[in-house]
Amino acid sequence: MPILTPDDPVEDYGKTLATASQRIRSAIDFIRAKQDDEIVIIAYGFGAASAIKYLTTEDPKILGLVAISMLAPPFLNPRIHLLQELESLQLPILDVYGN
Repeated sequence: MPILTPDDPVEDYGKTLATASQRIRSAIDFIRAKQDDEIVIIAYGFGAASAIKYLTTEDPKILGLVAISMLAPPFLNPRIHLLQELESLQLPILDVYGN
């Protein structure tokens, strides 16, 4: 997943969503090129939120999502409305969260 430099404000992580979506799409295309269509996305933290954002804008026909410690802070610009995004997904989701 894309990262920011230490000089960038943390709020700018919201701006990395387009690049994250491109990388997820490329990974799915790579796996499909290997003749494998049984794909589950496993993602952690902000990567899980990025995967959810990707899945609500694309329809890659994957089997499911495992989201570990999903993270979408309200101060991101642009903001991710995680609960609304999750509601729109029509695939199995395993949400793993520890504290």
